[in-house]
Amino acid sequence: MSGFLYRVGWLAAGRPWRVIGAWVAALVVATALAMAWGGEPHDDYDAPGTASQRGTDLLRAEFPVLAEAQARVVLHTADGSRLAPEVITAVSARLAEVPDVILVSPPRPSADGDTALINVQYDRPVTDLGGTDAVDDLVEATRPAADAGVTAEFGGQVAENIQEVNGRAEAVGVGFALVILLVAFGSIVAAGVPLAVALIGLGIGSAGITLIAAGTNVSTIAPTLASMIGIGVGIDYALLLITRHVEGLRAGLTVREAAARANGTAGVSVLFAGVTVVLSLMGLRLVGLNTYVTTGFTTTAVVVTVVVTALTLVPALCGLAGTRLLGRRGRAALTAGVGKASVAAAGSPARQTLTAAWAGRIGRRQSAGVHLPAARLRSGRRRSTAPARTAR
Repeated sequence: MSGFLYRVGWLAAGRPWRVIGAWVAALVVATALAMAWGGEPHDDYDAPGTASQRGTDLLRAEFPVLAEAQARVVLHTADGSRLAPEVITAVSARLAEVPDVILVSPPRPSADGDTALINVQYDRPVTDLGGTDAVDDLVEATRPAADAGVTAEFGGQVAENIQEVNGRAEAVGVGFALVILLVAFGSIVAAGVPLAVALIGLGIGSAGITLIAAGTNVSTIAPTLASMIGIGVGIDYALLLITRHVEGLRAGLTVREAAARANGTAGVSVLFAGVTVVLSLMGLRLVGLNTYVTTGFTTTAVVVTVVVTALTLVPALCGLAGTRLLGRRGRAALTAGVGKASVAAAGSPARQTLTAAWAGRIGRRQSAGVHLPAARLRSGRRRSTAPARTAR
């Protein structure tokens, strides 16, 4: 495997524009296919074979009014005055006209009359109601209360099933990752390579999730979870490869040879790490809930894409970047022609005194607490064997 990955890295670093162009083309094609034939995520809370599912099936067969989604509407006057009956009646009538509503229970007023509770029953599961659209319908139905100065609050499954996905969390994660990479490498080029790899792999994987959603139910949390995991492993895997590549450059290797060796060594770790993540995600299949099952295999699609991207695109970007991954000090040493030793010194662990000192300390005390001097070990062996000789 190491030899194969070395050859992949050698070819990619030697033909960077071809590899980069191929991945960009793959991203464009995947995005176009997702826009043309992709589907929307849809939760499925059914759990075949469980006691709760048998109870749900019984309700659907015998008491359909009680089997599906429900919502609660609470009307309340801020000043403590009694609710006007005409307001309650108008809201109840409008709630009965909301799409998919089959029953509006009689209002239940509080003892002091300033609050009223209205239960609303739907004829389908909450996962089929459209999330925010269903809440918007409730808000519109309570417009007479708002016009009268009455506050309307919503609860139940409909209001609690809203999940907003706007990409803000992913953007924050990428921003923090960029800052950390800039501090670690001291080069905008070196910091940008892991992000480029993660974003391209994530883009293709996300398009794949959209296409999968066109043929089966994909949980609404799957895209967000897959995005966060994809960004994390993409940056992590690329970081492993780039760090080994930079070490090769500092050791005096050519750009192409450093990229190939990084792929043949750190690339093996990337491959097995990716396989481990995939196997862990496939374990969600044992849960038996479709929400977790779809989350598992859609996230797996993103992880596999990111691994393949890292093992091919990172060597290409390293080959294209050349010595710019070294940072200013490393490039200055190369430009001055001082030699391999100066290049290594420019990026040697002396710059990382804290981490280097910590690693050295751990290395020297790896058996602290159980360490015995060699002389004591030898004397112990002599004492332990002496009785055996006497016995013989």
